Amino acid sequence: MKKILLFGLAAFTAAAGFVSCKSNKVEAEEAPSKSPYEVVTYVWSGGDRMPDPSLLTTINYAFANIDSTRAGFFINNEPRFQSIVDLKKENPDLKVLITIGGTCQSGLSDMAADPANRSSLAGQCRRVIEQYGIDGIDFDWEFPTVNGGRPDDYENFALVLKEVRDSIGNDKLLTLATGGDLAGMDVNNVGAFLDVLDYVNVMAYDLSGTPTTHHTTLYRSPVTGWRSVDEVIEDYVNHGVPFDKMMLGLGIYGRGDGKNYTEWTSSMEAQPYGELTEQWDSIGCVPYIADAEGVLAVGYENPRSIEIKCDYLKEKGFRGAMIWRTELDLDSMQMARTVARCLLDK
Repeated sequence: MKKILLFGLAAFTAAAGFVSCKSNKVEAEEAPSKSPYEVVTYVWSGGDRMPDPSLLTTINYAFANIDSTRAGFFINNEPRFQSIVDLKKENPDLKVLITIGGTCQSGLSDMAADPANRSSLAGQCRRVIEQYGIDGIDFDWEFPTVNGGRPDDYENFALVLKEVRDSIGNDKLLTLATGGDLAGMDVNNVGAFLDVLDYVNVMAYDLSGTPTTHHTTLYRSPVTGWRSVDEVIEDYVNHGVPFDKMMLGLGIYGRGDGKNYTEWTSSMEAQPYGELTEQWDSIGCVPYIADAEGVLAVGYENPRSIEIKCDYLKEKGFRGAMIWRTELDLDSMQMARTVARCLLDK
């Protein structure tokens, strides 16, 4: 397999020549005064880098976690959270959300299963919004029914979201992070979630499945692993999620050998790879690093692939893009700047 990977890519390209990494851009006769797109970024509580609020419309602060009572949550690193909220002074249009995250084992399943706990958590969501002057709540439950969860997690989660919506009102944002197979939403009852959500942040990354496949190919190619981004989105649409309720997730980091490689978020500039070589997948529309035998060693994103994904989301009619995470960007914020240029005309 190793020696034929790059040959297979060339053959695949020839056989599927109709697939292009270029989108059909439609230029408006007059540019609107304000971009119709939104750009969300997650910011980690354990980091120390600050995002540039001029390049974004929304920041999701990750994470708040369910507390030991299972009836509320605590905000990790509150001073950093406050510093993120203070960015609203630099950009008055900036929205800040707190992300309640974790697994079933982190207490989310226990909270969601108890009506009193659901009500208590919903009340705390409202109080935190009022206390900090933030704009809403985001949930990143990875994932209902697994990791020690219950069979009725999805049903209970839908009840949590309804209670939170009733508590915070319709003028605040309520959003959800969802995975490559709609994990986070019940595929048989998507409507129960969409009815109360403003949008979902589709985690269209970590789709490799194996160390030698790419985790964010836009279309299926020989280096695609479990799924391509387009296959993920097609699944969402087929289950009733409209494009204008989706943020396309952009994972601005590399993945290979079971590890994350933030250093591969660099541009296409020549680097001393040694026996490794930089390749471009013209079908998957992504760069990757291959070893001496042509096998993918690291799959990652660069400004070229990010711009192509931005063209894709505009062509399809997404609400905007979600970035995981701007702390993983280069010091120049090259990736975030690419997204802002493409979607916010920055």
